[in-house]
Parts: sequence; C-alpha cells; structure tokens
Amino acid sequence: MMKKLLLLSSVLLLVLFSTNLKAQYTITIDSVVATNPISCFGDFADIDVYVDNDTCPVPPLGCVSSFVPYQLKVFKPGAFATVPYLSSSVTTGNQVTANNLGEGFYYMLIVDSIAFVTAYPAPFFSNSQFINSVLSDPSVFSYDTISLNEPDSLRHSVNQLSFNQCFGDCDASQEISILGGTLPYSIDGVNISGAADTLTNLCANTYSFVVSDANGCSTSSSSP
Repeated sequence: MMKKLLLLSSVLLLVLFSTNLKAQYTITIDSVVATNPISCFGDFADIDVYVDNDTCPVPPLGCVSSFVPYQLKVFKPGAFATVPYLSSSVTTGNQVTANNLGEGFYYMLIVDSIAFVTAYPAPFFSNSQFINSVLSDPSVFSYDTISLNEPDSLRHSVNQLSFNQCFGDCDASQEISILGGTLPYSIDGVNISGAADTLTNLCANTYSFVVSDANGCSTSSSSP
C-alpha cells in the first residue's frame, strides 16, 4: 500500500512539474530585424521575425520538446484604424519573413491561425480596439513592433549662372543643387562634396546628367 501511495505521489509531482515547465516555455518572438531596409524613397523593406518556438529547448525531466504551428500576421495602424498588411503561411519554424513593407509602423503578431480567424473573421479594427483587445487575445501567442523609415526623395534643381554671349562661346555655367536622399552625392559617377556642384565652360548644347546618392538612388535631368 505504501509503495502504491509513493508511486501515485511521484506521478502527481511529475505531472505538476511538467505542467509548470510548459507554462514557463511558451512560443515567443525573439526579435524583428529589417534584413533589407528601405534605401530609396518609395521602396520596400524585407523583415525577418525570429521565433522561439521550442516549448522545451533543453528537455529536463517531464519536458518533451515540441513545436507549435503558428502564422505571422502583420498589421499597420492608420489615422483611424489598424488594418491587416500581410499574412504568412502556417509554419513551425524559428524564422518567418515578411516582404515588401513600405515606410511606417507595424505590429508583428504570431497567432494560432484557426483561433484568430474564428475570433476575428473580419480583421479590421479601430486603433484602440486593436491595442486593448486584439493584442491580449488568447489566439495571439506573441507580438512585437517595428518602425521602417525611408529617406526623403532624391531631387535636384538646375540654376543657370552665366550664358554664352556670342556664337561659338563656351562660357556658360550651371549650378546643380541636390536635396533629399543620402549623402554623399555623385553626378555622372563623380563624387561631389556637399550638396551642389557647378558645371563650367558649357557650349551651346543639351546636357544630360544623372544624380546619385550613397544608397544608389538616382534622378536624371536634361537642360540646354
């Protein structure tokens, strides 16, 4: 009888121990990394979401390693509502990628896909409802946020400084002023210091040039 009681007690302790361990190890987002940031105005970024999905990374007594199926859902808040931006396929991996995200602030949710769709068949929310209800819903395993910024648009202007006075002269000059983008700039592949450059000894002709920045963004122009 005593042996049976000891055995039963051991089983109960093992169950409680295992339950506590499962409560300690839940699927979570480790980090969100912009692997391909926005380099030029109007471009898009790629994001990697790293997930701790082993519910028992170092299996001790009573803990069995397991992997939970989940889905990544990306939401973007606006002025009045938070709307879905993209959803991944269901996976059990430790990394999932979100592509083609434009400039802005995003919520990254890893969810139980079936439970989430059941709870929110029409996933469009007011900003307050999303923050106060959706993020704490049991179908959401974990969430994180990321802000993606983009440089100002690369643009330039041309100012005529001097003109050719007589036929055949090559005395004209123009100043190219550059705004936006990311320093340093180049004109037709030649680096310049600062944000302006002067072209001199220009004959009567139409001149084309390409302005580029440090990220490879470019803008072009033609001027007589």
